[in-house]
Amino acid sequence: MANSAALARTVPRRIVITSVLALGLVAILALATFWVKDVIVARQKLYGEAYQTIQDLRNLTQRTALLASRRLAKADQPDAHIDHQLFADLHELARVHQTLQGMPGKVTIPPALQEAYVAGPRFVDRAVEQHLRTLGRITTSDPAYVQHIIDGASGSLSYALDRFVRQHQALANAELAGWHRLETVLITATLGLLLFELLFVFRPMSRRVREGYRELIDVYETFRAQTFQDELTGLGNRKVLLEALARPLAKPHALLQIDLDHFKTVNDTLGHAVGDQTLVAIAKAIRSEVSTDDLAVRMGGDEFSVLSTHKVTVAQAVDLAERLLSAIDDACPDAAARLGLSASIGIALFPATDPDPSRLLLDADLALHEAKAEGRRRWSLFRPEMRAPVERRQAVEVAFRQSLLRGEVILHYQPQVDLATGAVIGLEALARWRRPDGEVLGADHFIPFIEDGPLIIEMGNRILDVALDMQLELRRLGLVAGPIGLNVADLQLRQPDFASSLLDRVAQAGLGPDAVTIEVVERAFVARGQELIARQLHDLADAGVAVELDDFGTGHASLTHLKTFPVSRIKIDRSFVDGIGRDAGDETIVRATIDIAASMGRRVIAEGIETDAQRRFLLAHGCQEGQGYLISPPLPPSRLIDWLTTQRAAVRHGSGQALTVS
Repeated sequence: MANSAALARTVPRRIVITSVLALGLVAILALATFWVKDVIVARQKLYGEAYQTIQDLRNLTQRTALLASRRLAKADQPDAHIDHQLFADLHELARVHQTLQGMPGKVTIPPALQEAYVAGPRFVDRAVEQHLRTLGRITTSDPAYVQHIIDGASGSLSYALDRFVRQHQALANAELAGWHRLETVLITATLGLLLFELLFVFRPMSRRVREGYRELIDVYETFRAQTFQDELTGLGNRKVLLEALARPLAKPHALLQIDLDHFKTVNDTLGHAVGDQTLVAIAKAIRSEVSTDDLAVRMGGDEFSVLSTHKVTVAQAVDLAERLLSAIDDACPDAAARLGLSASIGIALFPATDPDPSRLLLDADLALHEAKAEGRRRWSLFRPEMRAPVERRQAVEVAFRQSLLRGEVILHYQPQVDLATGAVIGLEALARWRRPDGEVLGADHFIPFIEDGPLIIEMGNRILDVALDMQLELRRLGLVAGPIGLNVADLQLRQPDFASSLLDRVAQAGLGPDAVTIEVVERAFVARGQELIARQLHDLADAGVAVELDDFGTGHASLTHLKTFPVSRIKIDRSFVDGIGRDAGDETIVRATIDIAASMGRRVIAEGIETDAQRRFLLAHGCQEGQGYLISPPLPPSRLIDWLTTQRAAVRHGSGQALTVS
């Protein structure tokens, strides 16, 4: 907006219109001047040709008179050559006379000159005709008299030509003078108009342009300050640092990434006004500890960075980090300090610890994460081995994406049974990654690497389609195995169309909502976007899809979440089931979980059952449902079908609860 306003004020509309009109008049005058110049040149050419023609007439008059005299002198001895030359010259004289008469048709000339060429000087025509008649009838009756006649005709023609020249020259000069005066007027008017434009249009315009340019410079500087400066703290912003790191680093640099610990607590407890004051104070503290040539920026939120060209050895960078930690502690308001506000710093040095300047920011972040992991309010220096987890994650993501496209992500199914009768009540679908070399990897080898990115959504769609196909196949075979449980990440639940998309796919497969269940972990109840997640789960539950809380007791969910979210069944985590018979604390947790589920009207299922003693303990305390290797390990589709067939027969004979598959 500021740019547009400055440009609009640069040159007023009135000056622009005046300038355009003046330039248009200058162009018209210039064209008129060129046209007048062309007319003058054409006239001068015509008049020059006329003078040359008259001169030719003079020469021919004198030559024909001379030849006639020679012929007369040799009347008694005729000379064929003289006769031939005389008649040729007379013919040429007649042609040149016709040329003179036709000159007015070549260009448009004033009436006065038209008269000079055609109507006025009849004496020229008469003189030429008399001259031609005289010389064409030369006799010898009286040579002296004939000579007198020749001289008279020749003299008359010469006199007529001289008179024509004088008259023509006077009129031509008068006409050319008029054209020259018009040319002078046009040139003078053009120069005068240009001077007017210079004084009254271009000079004010240039002044306004200079003023507008200065305004644009001011606007640009303001814009640059807004673009490259943090408005709250006055430090540079992230763009400044990225530009600095994008340029080739010609000398050693040290990058310190600073992140405030527990700053969210300060904002949530003391308010954003206090949080902003704290950020301003910390920014001043950071600026006070770095040199004027160093770059201090606020990356956003509670993150700061310092790019130094002075503290470039490890010892110097560590010393700067220590001073920054102390300065930040001193700058923190007491109320914020009581809430645990401090700072953690990650350090990366080019080229001392990091020979690749393009990775300096990433590596400083890795060091920062280590500082936070080690307890906060400390610094950590980047080491190349810190990259290993990141590089492994990237490698897994790339390979997994390709495998997903090739259909190498498959499902194994673990049966869920009634612990008393062995009857199958459901299946849990467990993702497996079948590598190109034939190795099959469990979920713990790839889910941690993809669960926070778009790949988890793609994989979820793939798993749903495969599970629905499996459900259709089991029903075709008459093997009723209950719903198939699908593990869903909280990122999937944060997709606005997750519930509607799942229900649509189930319906398109020709199945009802009881064909699948949704298993979510406690993290989903405390993740960001809780309102959206709750709405998605309620939509699914209202449509008839059961929701199960997986790994209960291992996360951060509270009993309030059991009341808020539409959970129909609670799954006891395998870590507690494993302690049955060995750890009284685990047994207590298992009993408490069963009692909580019963008191809240929720079903309960135990996972990781590996011994019959565990199964009997669970049954004795009210847990009727379970899964684990005691019953069956996760099975590929072909083996699952065989197991279900065998288990159905065993249940009919009353021995299903003891059936296992190795």
